Amino acid sequence: MTNKNRVIVITGAGSGVGRDSARLFLDSGWKVALIGRRMETLEETAQNHIEAICVKCDVSDYKAVKDCFSTIINKFGRVDVLFNNAGLAKPSQTIDELDVDDWKEVVNINLNGSFFCAKEAFKTMRNQKPQGGDQQPHCGVRGEPHQAPVQSAASCEPPQWMRDHGVGAEQ
Repeated sequence: MTNKNRVIVITGAGSGVGRDSARLFLDSGWKVALIGRRMETLEETAQNHIEAICVKCDVSDYKAVKDCFSTIINKFGRVDVLFNNAGLAKPSQTIDELDVDDWKEVVNINLNGSFFCAKEAFKTMRNQKPQGGDQQPHCGVRGEPHQAPVQSAASCEPPQWMRDHGVGAEQ
């Protein structure tokens, strides 16, 4: 399958590594589904590229994620790669100072959102011909002293395959 027939879904595509990745894949001939909470930043990232679709979606809302993937499938017909990049960070603090609502928001986006997107992507990939199946999490879950144990995508290294293409490299 050539790049022009491959579809990548990138969450958190409106800024940072997500934006750089979306532009890299668009420039490489891929069809790119840009997912994020702010349509204006997604559209700035896509730059009216014909092979891009921008979908406003809060990844912590499972129904919104299901609707989002339905929109992507209606446009492109398949998913080959999911880049689970959406993430949220809160200011560093010790666990006893961490607000419970802040904790829930981080977990809902960073953990539940990644799961919801992976679930919908896998369901699509499993049932298509030829099958897709590359899911790239941007960040693992780790703990550090004086920080909430769930870290955002913004605080993690991009995967090696992206660094090899200049995404997330020091400017």
